[in-house]
Amino acid sequence: MTRSNESIINEVFKKYSGNLADFGRQSCSRRESRQGFAKFSKMFCDSLVMWGLYNTLSEDTKGVTIGKYMAELRELCSRHSLPCDSIKMVTTGTNIGEEYFSEDMKEAYAAEFAGQSLHMGYIAIKMSLKQCRAKRAVLALSPMLETLRSKHMVLHDIDMTRDCRYVTERRLVEQQLLRNGITKVIKDRSRVGDHCISWMGSSDDTKNIRYKVYNKFVQILESAEVRKSLGSRMEGLVADDDERFMARLLRHKDHGMSRLELTFYGSTLLSLDEYLAHLADARALLSTCRVYDYSYEEMWKERANYIESMVAVHIPAKKVFAYCHWWNSVTSKKYGYMWKNVGSKLVPLLLANYSFNDRPIHYIKVKVDDAGVVEIISEKVYERESGCTAMTLVAGKTKGMFPSRDTCEGLVYEFSEVGIVEHKNISIGWPEKKHSKKSRPLAVLVEKPTSDSHEGYVRWMKKPHSTLFTAGYNILVPGTEYTVVAAGLADFRGNSYWHLVTECGLKVKAGKSLEGIWERWRGQYRGNHGGVLIHKIPKMRFLAERKVKIRGMSVVKCVLVRT
Repeated sequence: MTRSNESIINEVFKKYSGNLADFGRQSCSRRESRQGFAKFSKMFCDSLVMWGLYNTLSEDTKGVTIGKYMAELRELCSRHSLPCDSIKMVTTGTNIGEEYFSEDMKEAYAAEFAGQSLHMGYIAIKMSLKQCRAKRAVLALSPMLETLRSKHMVLHDIDMTRDCRYVTERRLVEQQLLRNGITKVIKDRSRVGDHCISWMGSSDDTKNIRYKVYNKFVQILESAEVRKSLGSRMEGLVADDDERFMARLLRHKDHGMSRLELTFYGSTLLSLDEYLAHLADARALLSTCRVYDYSYEEMWKERANYIESMVAVHIPAKKVFAYCHWWNSVTSKKYGYMWKNVGSKLVPLLLANYSFNDRPIHYIKVKVDDAGVVEIISEKVYERESGCTAMTLVAGKTKGMFPSRDTCEGLVYEFSEVGIVEHKNISIGWPEKKHSKKSRPLAVLVEKPTSDSHEGYVRWMKKPHSTLFTAGYNILVPGTEYTVVAAGLADFRGNSYWHLVTECGLKVKAGKSLEGIWERWRGQYRGNHGGVLIHKIPKMRFLAERKVKIRGMSVVKCVLVRT
């Protein structure tokens, strides 16, 4: 099977994750907390999912069926004045279960295939609304769902939401839930990170409700969609079409904004009062949860402090280009974008426009063989010329390569107005006027002829951030071999530790055993005056052998692997 472009790009970014700032370990814990969220918005509905029947034994008609269902939904939204932003098919399945489609619906659908082979499956279609007020959504959906049942479609789930002031973390909400006897927390940290948490209701009237709380600003910074590993959504901070959302976003910019979202599963539409009651119960549950007063600007600056370099990848044979500004090691989500039809002549312009000031951009060129194996063709390191203060682009509202403010419809804010301010010469923005591949680059790039470009040597980290590294005991897997590709010293709790990055992207705070073999390894490479040649240390391969205790400290016993 041919590998997808996203899979190939993701593999390369993972290999070079040591050159990306890790936003996944950021915490509010050093701040003073308070109790409970505040300034809740009115309840609104931002999305729902419909299921429609289809014959899985007639795959050639599947596309026609999807088109028919989507057309019917658009027509009904227009007829009942439901403000729909987008309608798209999200998945299909072969098991329709017993909860959604009534026997009458299944019999009616089967009658259309009389004399033909039939196996009923479902097509799931997501309708994203323009943050429609809940009252309006319920009034419009009531007659719509009645009509849709006759067309073999039912409601699968619907989201009801309220935005509020202040932010929290997954661990704090989980503690609050446990104090209230709630244990059905969804184990999805590796998918959503530490600033989001979901749980299922446990009583008879809530068992089909999924509750979710998350930091809206951080969600926009760190991920595109749940199903994608690479994406860009920062345009949602400055150019969202929903004026109410933008007003709410700005209203909370000095304090942080969270979203409380309830997903109701089932084909029955509840009354407005029932939805309101469930949201009120969730709000009461969280009324004593620890939260933080945390501005967008503070959240951005704390993350921007860790940006020291970035990575871009080009697959010339496929004309695919992707850039990545930072990543989240918890979720493996990467912030950036991928474009097709990018020839080699266009790459220098994109590197110049999407790079940071005073920080290198690692440009990786790769090829893929017929078996899907990725091979690095070349790696070069560029940096904007010294003294440059130009902006750094992020993908635009329509995900084009050349975003500008005057090509966006409606009101467009400056990134600085929503907290994405210039910090340490990092300035995110879009040009005022329209530009294109024929325009001059925003900055001049200079190739860096450094020893870092030699694949065989360990890269020296001048200032590793200790909070981004994990103790070897908690991250190294016994029986696994690793290769050290970067190293640096940093203080942690009053002591100096070696901080190592492995080829697979792990950031390890070395324990006694690993520190010992690293010191012996690097000690072999000294200059004429006896000093260690920090830029001439070959990559070190070691085996995490087993977990042991040394002087009462838990460590992983490591041994050097001779090559």
